[in-house]
Amino acid sequence: MLICLCGTPSIILNGVIRLMTTVAQSTFDSFDAVGANDTSELRKAWRPLDDKNALIVYSNNLQNDLAQLLLGARLPILLCIDDFSYLMNNAMADGITTTMEGAQRATIWYAQLAAIATSGQAFCINSKAYTEEAIDIAKKVMDYFQIKYTEEALSEIRKNINGDSDLNITFQEFIKREFGHAFDPNLYRTSGYTFDGVGVDSIINELATSYAVLADGKPVEKVYWHRLLFRYGDVPDKYLHGSVALVGPARMLFFGPYLHLPLGQWVAEIEFEVAECGADTIAMADAYDDGILNAVSMRFPRQGIYSFTIEFEVTDPLKAIQIRLQMLKGAIEGEFLLHGIEVKRQSLAN
Repeated sequence: MLICLCGTPSIILNGVIRLMTTVAQSTFDSFDAVGANDTSELRKAWRPLDDKNALIVYSNNLQNDLAQLLLGARLPILLCIDDFSYLMNNAMADGITTTMEGAQRATIWYAQLAAIATSGQAFCINSKAYTEEAIDIAKKVMDYFQIKYTEEALSEIRKNINGDSDLNITFQEFIKREFGHAFDPNLYRTSGYTFDGVGVDSIINELATSYAVLADGKPVEKVYWHRLLFRYGDVPDKYLHGSVALVGPARMLFFGPYLHLPLGQWVAEIEFEVAECGADTIAMADAYDDGILNAVSMRFPRQGIYSFTIEFEVTDPLKAIQIRLQMLKGAIEGEFLLHGIEVKRQSLAN
């Protein structure tokens, strides 16, 4: 039997892998547990299987080729998705990774798993499982994969899960016992985030909410990219706190946010404000990953609040998305202020 597990690189995935090996010890004559993130790694791990032997394949950095193989084969998949806050904070735990880099990494892992999460062929385990009894999770997973077990085997699984406890322990207690210091409740904090010394808790939490629906098997429909997620074109190491003076030569006004989106068709609506703008101020905006996905040009109005859209397709969730705006010719007056960008899904990937 082939048992496929994939998920975010987190303590939940590690806990479920450990839970599945505990199950396999009591339900199969033999089993192997191997990591595989792409099809080449899966080929190396493959061996003949039957109902009495199991291969547990787990992935914590799922590549698109393996995701498409699993989906195309209509295989049942156990999907483990941890909270956005955990992924962010865990990435930042080294003390070197910034808040923005932590957010970027969290969006990578969510975008990677989106096709699996919304496929209808995955059983999802998320942080809500912490309060469930570990044996109940084990039984749900066995039923999902149609793993046959006797009452004797179930009793043995229960004993191995609960250890010295006379009571059924929760999944969180199981993880704490198995991994000790690796479980840190502080990694689930949702406050204390800053960009350039400015508090951005609400911005990060809004971003997290947009992606959180994937843990319930629902597609990400829209994401709001606040101005502070972008960087000044003139000062690329600074976040876009305020307006940009248009006076000067042709140049990049802003770029970013280097965040990741699931596969599919998207449209970005860019809302901005201009003041005292010259009549011949011409600009071009584009959606960019490692190449231009689409671009539009415009002549800035004299004054007021306006918006425009750019449609683009995400074909590789590992490529970070940017929206960039640049002046195509110099200006002698004017000021530009980005309000924000709302990115909406148009359709899922085929």
